[in-house]
Amino acid sequence: MGTHGTSGVTEFFVGSTAFRVVNHASCPVLTVQKRSTKKSYKTIIVPIRAELNSRNKVNLVAKIAKTFSSKIIVTGYTSGNNKTEKEKVKQYVSQVIAFLKNEGIEYESVFLSNSNFTKAILDHAKEQKADLLAIMTKHDFSLAQIINGTYAQQFVNHSKIPVLSVPDTLKFEF
Repeated sequence: MGTHGTSGVTEFFVGSTAFRVVNHASCPVLTVQKRSTKKSYKTIIVPIRAELNSRNKVNLVAKIAKTFSSKIIVTGYTSGNNKTEKEKVKQYVSQVIAFLKNEGIEYESVFLSNSNFTKAILDHAKEQKADLLAIMTKHDFSLAQIINGTYAQQFVNHSKIPVLSVPDTLKFEF
């Protein structure tokens, strides 16, 4: 689905049509900014958080990576210095890496810690010259989401690269 992205008052009160589709879809949705010239997905960013559903996108992304001979950058993310959160993310990233290794998919892993999830991931994607960002449409609730909108909304509205939004109703087991 094409998107122009939104910002400011429009984003806060109305939102974008693309986000409404992403938010209500029962299937994965690929949103692409009109300025995007990507025709392939050679580098895919896959954020992994401490939420259980964070890994549900991995099987689908692995299929895309095999199709395009992509490298997946497994990006462990924590919002601070919580030791329990860090250990959980580290464990989840290890599980994803084991799966990708077993599937013969090129990967690397990095860990980010920042108070702003979307900004950290979008900055990381830009640094990596990523071609695709894979996210979950639903995340655990946070106070920041009341002010800034849901993470999926922020990604769809602000990402310059295509965003694959995967609903957590789909269970991609690995």
